Amino acid sequence: MKRSPLRRISKKRAKQSAEYLRLRQNFMLSRPFCEAFCRNGGKPRNLAVHIHHMAGREGRLLCAPEHWLPVCAECHDKIHKTHVAEAYEKGFLYEAKR
Repeated sequence: MKRSPLRRISKKRAKQSAEYLRLRQNFMLSRPFCEAFCRNGGKPRNLAVHIHHMAGREGRLLCAPEHWLPVCAECHDKIHKTHVAEAYEKGFLYEAKR
């Protein structure tokens, strides 16, 4: 008896990923500049290349733009590695109410 191979990605996750890519594209077009640490005199300086998920990416939070922040690679690294306390203080990181 020949077995069918296991799916690498579940149907549910594939559907969620497709929705995320569509939402991400629209979000990045509407907010193209970094909104985190690299603001210079109130004006954004760098183009955003990442979406920072302020409340995490678990479950429904992956496709929840109200918890997203457009950031450049440098600021995204600061949020998660070097300036974590400041990121919490400024609201770039928080626990979402489920």
